[in-house]
Amino acid sequence: MSSCPLALLPSCLNQGDETVTLIKHGKNTEYHIKTHLIKDSLHVRLSDFASDFEFIPLETREECLVSYGMDYYIGSEYFLMEIRFGGIYQFGRDGKFIRKFVEAGQGPTEFLEGDWTVDEENQILYLSDDAKKNYFLRFDLATGKYLGDVKKAVTCRTPKIEYLNDGILMANTDGKYDENGLSDYVFWQDLSGNKIRSIPAQNTELMFWSSLSDANCDNTYRLKILNNDTLFSILDNQLIPYLTFDFGRENPPNRFHMGYINIRIFSEIEPWIILIMGTINNVTKNNLSSRMQYYMLDKKQKVAYHRGSLYIDPTHSTDNGHYITFNKNGMFVKVYQAITLLEQAEKALADPDFKEPYRSKLEAVISQLSEEDNPVLLIGRYR
Repeated sequence: MSSCPLALLPSCLNQGDETVTLIKHGKNTEYHIKTHLIKDSLHVRLSDFASDFEFIPLETREECLVSYGMDYYIGSEYFLMEIRFGGIYQFGRDGKFIRKFVEAGQGPTEFLEGDWTVDEENQILYLSDDAKKNYFLRFDLATGKYLGDVKKAVTCRTPKIEYLNDGILMANTDGKYDENGLSDYVFWQDLSGNKIRSIPAQNTELMFWSSLSDANCDNTYRLKILNNDTLFSILDNQLIPYLTFDFGRENPPNRFHMGYINIRIFSEIEPWIILIMGTINNVTKNNLSSRMQYYMLDKKQKVAYHRGSLYIDPTHSTDNGHYITFNKNGMFVKVYQAITLLEQAEKALADPDFKEPYRSKLEAVISQLSEEDNPVLLIGRYR
């Protein structure tokens, strides 16, 4: 990539085991993962990464009935919960409903599907809606008032948006190269719509798509580029190889071929990276389908595993429930349907190995639940 050079002179380091090789790029480490050699599974318990947690039953009222969220933001006084195709709800940290923050829809100030980020200092919510290629939405978190559009510096879909600091937004792009001036994988802009800097895309790609994720542990962002087996760290306006893969065979040239493997980060915290790998197993004129597998990389031990348990909860149960969601401000969230938590609690409390502080916290929350109640959030802080 001549326009965004990678770190030069990589050197190999000691290996963890046969599944992972380390390569140094200056001060940065690349993990080369041999997926075809992975045999063991890693089962993770809440106590393996959580320093504290609490249960929050959500208030059950007709205007705030929800099932589960797609994304969350946990603040000191409230949290936000995005419902798929249903807008964004705001609850107090005590679980009391405050407001439905953004209406679902395709109107000028509505949000249907996309991404959002929070300016914590000024308490402003920014949203990137898939249907709005020219501007971001902006809301006051204290009042729910719409604060006006923010012009996009690049006209395109922006699958990921992040508020950094001092009025700077960061976004990645999706679309055809050079369409409406689209020529960057990632760009940074101010709140007036002026592009500050960018990471240029390769102009050989007529159609490109990139996936941006944050590390949830060190303010570093990772970038996945379509039809590229490398996941990069974004450092000093450069793409530094972070994760590379050996699948045990040559990967077809792009996702329109049977057997093509696409791999991306599901979530990343200090100890682990959870990866999703999709292998194309059906190609038709109008459809692609893939078989999904999950892997976990233990960064400290430098070993890769099959997923094991990702349905992490205090009971260490793998039954039912939704995936745990990691937030960049050091918090994690898991949602339980009230009826599911009541069923799991009965089994957990009968287990003599289910110890404090999990036992008393679970007993306290189920004592106030009924099967018809709104969900219960398990939230906490990871180490």
